[in-house]
Amino acid sequence: MSCVHGITAIAWKHDKSENYCHGWLTLGSYNATYKHSIKPTQGGEFWGKNDYVKPVSAPKRKQPGRPKKQ
Repeated sequence: MSCVHGITAIAWKHDKSENYCHGWLTLGSYNATYKHSIKPTQGGEFWGKNDYVKPVSAPKRKQPGRPKKQ
């Protein structure tokens, strides 16, 4: 992708900035890369139940030093 100065120079030449963008950076290339990888899932209410222990977050501890003002 071109920087602002590059896009300005391309526009000054009356050319399209898309012609100066690599093929890997196009939307078609992005869609082709991820079309097999990203699968939508249903919400958590549809997931199966299991016997694993649910994770517990670490306890919060007071940070050293003076508290920051809001």
